Amino acid sequence: MNRSLTPKQEAFCQAMLVSDNASEAYRAAYSTKGGRSVNVNASRLLALPHVAARVQELRDRAADKAVAERREALVELTMIARGRVGSFLRDDGSIDVAKLAKAGPELESFQLVDTEHGQRVTIKLRDPIRAIERLAKMLGWDAPDKLEVAGVTFNLNLGG
Repeated sequence: MNRSLTPKQEAFCQAMLVSDNASEAYRAAYSTKGGRSVNVNASRLLALPHVAARVQELRDRAADKAVAERREALVELTMIARGRVGSFLRDDGSIDVAKLAKAGPELESFQLVDTEHGQRVTIKLRDPIRAIERLAKMLGWDAPDKLEVAGVTFNLNLGG
């Protein structure tokens, strides 16, 4: 909590992230009877520089977290798309179980089974085609070059 804010002001700032409505946030943080005074008080509170700064700080943190989660998803999908059985093989063509144990999201599962003739390894990779399709959607690669609205065609320059 920011020390320059009262506990109720901090609660107001936190509530602003949930509703993005100053009156609703005010009602959540303060005991009110409703009416016009809620709107006025909420507006005044949000106009205080230290309160507005805290709301912006919380919004920035939330945005950073959302971007990091998107970036992480893109990294994982890229690893899945690039996943190859060959990445788990030694130079002699045998399977390197240590590499399987350290595999990333591209490996859905693997199973070691002892047989009469040694070990058998079953490897199941995640679907790289689905990962590529998801990447294309997230990055806008599959967006149309042209868009027709009400009989008017727009040529889109998507920078790629």
